[in-house]
Amino acid sequence: MNGQAVTPERVWQQISFAAGKDLPRHGLLYGHPDCTSTAILLVGNGGDEIASLITAGERSAAFWNRLLDTLSGLSIKTNSPLRNTLVRVAAVMLRPSLIGATLAFTWEQLRSREVSPGLLLAAMAGRARGVNLVLHNFIDQADLTGVRNEETCARLSACSFRGAVRGEDGWQMLPMCEVNALQRPDIYNRKIREARAQR
Repeated sequence: MNGQAVTPERVWQQISFAAGKDLPRHGLLYGHPDCTSTAILLVGNGGDEIASLITAGERSAAFWNRLLDTLSGLSIKTNSPLRNTLVRVAAVMLRPSLIGATLAFTWEQLRSREVSPGLLLAAMAGRARGVNLVLHNFIDQADLTGVRNEETCARLSACSFRGAVRGEDGWQMLPMCEVNALQRPDIYNRKIREARAQR
């Protein structure tokens, strides 16, 4: 980036520049705010029209948190996009209050002109697509070794991006920062030993 240090703030600025709009970094908060930033875009007309479905403000955050609470626990085990969509739609339809919240959110997007009527119709007709952008800021390996400071401990405690790792005491869900920086060499070495033993 023109000789400048790569920071989450500067990366997000470049993402916003490419989208052609100022995308809120913390419009949807999960995990620690220093770790993850998310944008959900609706893209139509071959990329000529882009709308941000996550906007700044409490209303947007409340809607998306509620929707994620509903959908995140669903078990979808097929590779069928149609079935996956039907399962999600059914989960929403079984919650009438969520239908009302979705209609209210859609009206707010139209009223604020973030989403145009043409783009909404294109989405309903399958001619616009959703794009989910996630920026994850991993903790530096140096901050994970030795004595960890208060900020590092807070980020690890709030982590929502975890991986299942098998250890001596069974399976554990560990923050991916720890998995990448500290666990991955041991995981690869164990897999190599297991593969050799099976020969």
